[in-house]
Amino acid sequence: MPNLKLSDDRGRSPKARKGQKSSTVINLLIMMIFLGTLLLGLAVYTLGDDREISHVEGRELAQKPDFSFTSLFEGDYTEQFETYTNDQVFQRDRWVYINGFVRKNGLLQPLSNGIYGLPSGMLLEPAEKVQNFDGFKEPFGQFSNDMKQAQVPVWFASAPSKASFADAQGLIPSHIPSYNDESRKVMHGVLDEVGIEVIDLYDSLKENDIEDVYFKTDHHWSINGAYVGYEQIMSTLQQEFPELETLPKEHWESKSMTTPYYGTYARKASLPYVKSADYLEYWEPTEGFNSQVCMSFESCNREVIDRNELKKTDPFEDYYGVFMGGNYSHLKIEQKSKTNDRHIVVLKDSYANPLLGLLAESVGEITVFDVRYTKDIDISEYIVEEDVDGVMFMHNDVISGLAEDYSNSF
Repeated sequence: MPNLKLSDDRGRSPKARKGQKSSTVINLLIMMIFLGTLLLGLAVYTLGDDREISHVEGRELAQKPDFSFTSLFEGDYTEQFETYTNDQVFQRDRWVYINGFVRKNGLLQPLSNGIYGLPSGMLLEPAEKVQNFDGFKEPFGQFSNDMKQAQVPVWFASAPSKASFADAQGLIPSHIPSYNDESRKVMHGVLDEVGIEVIDLYDSLKENDIEDVYFKTDHHWSINGAYVGYEQIMSTLQQEFPELETLPKEHWESKSMTTPYYGTYARKASLPYVKSADYLEYWEPTEGFNSQVCMSFESCNREVIDRNELKKTDPFEDYYGVFMGGNYSHLKIEQKSKTNDRHIVVLKDSYANPLLGLLAESVGEITVFDVRYTKDIDISEYIVEEDVDGVMFMHNDVISGLAEDYSNSF
């Protein structure tokens, strides 16, 4: 009798054959979904339009690199093309959200891209190490000596960064590394060493809750925090210039945008880490602004509040630009009806922007330099030639990267 070999199917039970058939169908379905997604992505890549900016992430997206055999053989083209395809992936904003959701709710990660959320929903960025401010000693020391010879007083208005404030207030858990407050003390030590007087704005801000000083989702302080800083700065200036007047809160009318505002930390951490959006508040004098902004020292036809920003409706716009319209190399703010003849130079980054609108109502003329953008201007020479009455640095404590910019500006 011939030796017959049974097939695998004949040797299995009907239940096993049914399970195998179901598994085949599932695998086929997965394959079809994968191929469909691949083909859809290829179609979008081929036919879709590349985006220049991701408002959700608050950054520019990589664009298609130019091909050359040289860049291909050196590996640059492959690397740039990989970055480009990652940035222009189909439905990128949705994938960013899903990634954040999984990290927060699945992996239970307390930090997202270095951003930590307090129980109140306040987002901040703890520093993992102490910053080095040695690079400021030479340029600041030389500037301090130059100003002493010119008999021009110099102050450094030091606003605590949000993480520094939280660190000093004991709001950051011990298992989260945070060296912001220690970095701030190191910075103040360098300023003391070179002979620049520090106006420590934490002295007045510390009596306030963190929610009353900073935006929840952005790294900047709010107009309320800036006003507390303004009062302390004015108190110091009045010791040198007693004719200057501090304007009380009653002088100002508070207004708020109705569009939600997701700041830099919200965009960096992703929305699953955000409890609620901010609504940007700004102040205007009850009788209108007495100040006007002169861009590049020339065209004097702007306000300290950018009305164009107020018209925007995208919640991922950087609405902090309402204050001064953003950052510029140099500008002047002049009073239309001079209340005094004092001329102050302010050296700053974006932290100073809401405070400038307040200060401009108290000081006759303010010249503003942002050394990140200032080119071909010797600020020390300008101060002497323009017979400036005083110089005010306005920064928070996250400025270690500005040492070279200041070296090139004095």
